[in-house]
Amino acid sequence: MYDVCLLTGDSGQDGTALFPHFPDILGHRYVGPYTNLSVEFAFVVEDADGVCGYVLGALDSRFFYKRYQAEWVPAIKKKYANKALLSDLTKSEAEVWKDLTEGEPFLPSQLAEEYPSHLHIDLLPRAQSKGVGKRMMRFLLKALRSKGSRGVHLEMSSTNERA
Repeated sequence: MYDVCLLTGDSGQDGTALFPHFPDILGHRYVGPYTNLSVEFAFVVEDADGVCGYVLGALDSRFFYKRYQAEWVPAIKKKYANKALLSDLTKSEAEVWKDLTEGEPFLPSQLAEEYPSHLHIDLLPRAQSKGVGKRMMRFLLKALRSKGSRGVHLEMSSTNERA
């Protein structure tokens, strides 16, 4: 799943060139928290070549982000404490590291009230334009609804034209 995140990490395009020293940084920010803190809402899609996409969600965004700050961020900081890797980051790597370790989740009160759940989805090009994303989102939305979700929001890059 981290590979899919990296391969879609430049506004839906391959982000490998932006993260040459720390390719896992995007996964640590956008995949790992869900597969560790919200696993019941983490789903992958595979084809003959392997994992080609995922949809991840959180039932209660406020609760998820509290756990993210209290559990996930400290674990990542501990994992990379005193690592030489952090001294030679590209601009993109440094920005994501700062967002991951120091950033505050963007969750306006009105958004959290009206749409308390959220999702994140990424598909490799080989899975795009085939209805896979739509089916994955329906699957996740059904799972969230079955646990009481009254609304879901999605954060995305304004430069990701295919999203």
